[in-house]
Amino acid sequence: MFDATNAINDSLAYRVVANHEQSDGYRGLNDERSELYTSLRYDYSPDNKFLISAAYIDDAIQIDSIGHPVRLIDLTLLDAEAGSVTASDLVNGDVDSGGLQLTDEQIAELAASLTSTDGVQPYDLGDTSLISPLSEPNEGKEFRIKIRQDVNLADNWTLTQQLQYRTYETDYIRQTSAYNYVYTERTDVINLEPRAPLVIDDVLYPFAARRQEYRNIVADEKVWQYFIDVTNTWSAGGVEGEHLFSANYEDHEMSYAQWSIWDADDTRSDAVPYILDIRNPNWPTGTFDDYNPSLRSKYEKDVSSWGVSFQEVLYFNEYLTGRFGGAYGAVKQTYLNQYSDGNPEYDADDDGFTYNLGLTYKVTPNISTFINHSKGRTAYSVLGSLSEEDNRPDSESISWDLGLRFTALSEQLLGSIVVFDTARTNLQYTNPLYEDNIDDPAYNIDVPEFYYDEQERTTGVEIDINFDINEQWALNTNATYQEPVTEPGNFASSTDEEQTKGIAEKTASTWLTYSHSFSALPAPVKFSVGVSYEDERTISASAFGIYYAFVDSYTVWDAAISYVSDDWDVQLNIKKLDNTDYYSSAMYLGGLPGEERNAKLTVAYRF
Repeated sequence: MFDATNAINDSLAYRVVANHEQSDGYRGLNDERSELYTSLRYDYSPDNKFLISAAYIDDAIQIDSIGHPVRLIDLTLLDAEAGSVTASDLVNGDVDSGGLQLTDEQIAELAASLTSTDGVQPYDLGDTSLISPLSEPNEGKEFRIKIRQDVNLADNWTLTQQLQYRTYETDYIRQTSAYNYVYTERTDVINLEPRAPLVIDDVLYPFAARRQEYRNIVADEKVWQYFIDVTNTWSAGGVEGEHLFSANYEDHEMSYAQWSIWDADDTRSDAVPYILDIRNPNWPTGTFDDYNPSLRSKYEKDVSSWGVSFQEVLYFNEYLTGRFGGAYGAVKQTYLNQYSDGNPEYDADDDGFTYNLGLTYKVTPNISTFINHSKGRTAYSVLGSLSEEDNRPDSESISWDLGLRFTALSEQLLGSIVVFDTARTNLQYTNPLYEDNIDDPAYNIDVPEFYYDEQERTTGVEIDINFDINEQWALNTNATYQEPVTEPGNFASSTDEEQTKGIAEKTASTWLTYSHSFSALPAPVKFSVGVSYEDERTISASAFGIYYAFVDSYTVWDAAISYVSDDWDVQLNIKKLDNTDYYSSAMYLGGLPGEERNAKLTVAYRF
């Protein structure tokens, strides 16, 4: 990276930042990123300043959408616990029902392949990745230019306005699905094809992955954005305050196209070979286009939005401060489908009011309390396709925060405790598992066409402590306990309350830093060690017969050494000191393996 800045004259200055990063990645998932940022600042007068900035970003990031998958065995069908399943438990379904009929030898082979974690946790593939060479990184190109003006209009009045133009285009091939079916049930049928173990020419492949799909997505977006903020500070009758007014307008033009290819479980393209063994994958040859891709979606879309907001900050006295704000916004979408017959055009629009309220009270010079309440809105499917049923209200969210901030030991110790409650409502939307080939009995079995109105609610407490123990030692610790629950809404089916997928109940991290001065160096060297913990996270999917699966909790140790002087910045980060295996993210029916032990040395020189 190269970063240069300087004054051209008394009123004009520039800055240029150029950066390039390239990584071979972990598990063969490489990435590359090039960036160029430029800016020119012009002070027309002390009260009127302009900033013109531009950026160009070109990156290619390989996406792992599968990770380590859960082997699909529905344990609710068996009178046995995970790890104790035998061949006698894996009985064939009724031969007249259409389910796959395995021989006694094949059933025994399938049972012998099972481990104690199948059906409840991801199958550990080690360093193996299920990302095929047919996949291609997300190659994105972004350009943006922005003009900003900061003006002091009069005493206690300021104005900031910004105008930005942005373009973005992407082209990538993403691999999805690749499910390893062991023992599942659909419409009361055991192992109904294609959701069944793979048998080819009477040979069973117990670790096969099927129902693979590769999606080639090409999209571009052009956006105009304008923002204006006006601020006024005032005082009257012993009360001080700030008026904050904001307005914004955005206009998006988007085009999108998607082509897909599948394995032999789908006939809409030439068949991609099955993965016969996820532990040692056999990859297809050729390119994506060699498999006669099927055009799945193509559309153009315009989205315009605007909003206004007003916020008042009131300093009632030295103890009590209030913040009260409201905003009104609207989104209008126009969608032209270029894929289906007739090129139907759909419109969707919605508007609504949001607000935020907060009070802070200083109990003593070292203790203050606060309470915040807010309501938010998220427009539905701004970047996605629309249909006749899509003109529906936006998603809404409500949050409460109640907290305590404190200092002690002459402000060597700073801390906060926050109790929070957030809820988000997802209104009815299309279920991506629902296939459009509704006449094929292998698809859409027990898969609802729509998800329903469900509320995701998270209640918890967060604690943060910063402690400068003395001139040499410092400690930072953060911990969160929460209950993330998905609750059925008014239009939900009989969905039981469950822990929201992918969110841990408990997380914590601690960093301890020691500063030591060496006689040969003008500045101290800091040595740090940290530990992070994340609780287990659920990855269940009842549509695949997995009613409770999870990625395990993990603890990771890290370390760092840093040195900062007038000219040099040197930092060595060592991640995952103990090099234990863990899953950094919970995925759909899988877990994303965390990186192996690695070290990163960063050296910066100023001149």
